[in-house]
Amino acid sequence: MQILDFDEFIPEDKIVKLKGKEFNITEIPFETALQFNQAYPVLTALSENKEISKEEFDKLFQLIYSIFKISVPDLEEEWLRKNLTTQRFNKIITLISQAMFDEGKKKETEQ
Repeated sequence: MQILDFDEFIPEDKIVKLKGKEFNITEIPFETALQFNQAYPVLTALSENKEISKEEFDKLFQLIYSIFKISVPDLEEEWLRKNLTTQRFNKIITLISQAMFDEGKKKETEQ
């Protein structure tokens, strides 16, 4: 019998600091990852410096907001809108993508 203990695989912590707040994006819920993947054409357009609509930007913003809200439940959407710059937005999108595919490393067993 093979047992895969997923508790043994720990992804590297990924923390986003923004205006004094820390957001842990290490583990992203599957449902959110699915929504993120559905936005792939928009992400591709962004990476190619193509224009995207306000609605598309807002969908990506909502994904960031939902991920940040996991570690800071009292986060207000308006606060994030005021403090998120375009440069930070683009970098955060990249970090989220990396976090989604980080399988983690196996914990070292204590001896």
